[in-house]
Amino acid sequence: MRENIDVIMVKWLDELKSTWREMAEIVAAAVRRHFPEADVYVIGGVAENRITAP
Repeated sequence: MRENIDVIMVKWLDELKSTWREMAEIVAAAVRRHFPEADVYVIGGVAENRITAP
């Protein structure tokens, strides 16, 4: 079971590395649609160009 979870996490992490910018733009657009005055920031490892899995 643990091995299956590890494989899923690796696949998810690989996908995240290639799509996080697109996802961030979608989230930012949704936030701005409801809260036009909001500032949206990417923080943490992604902002430092280092994506790690939990």
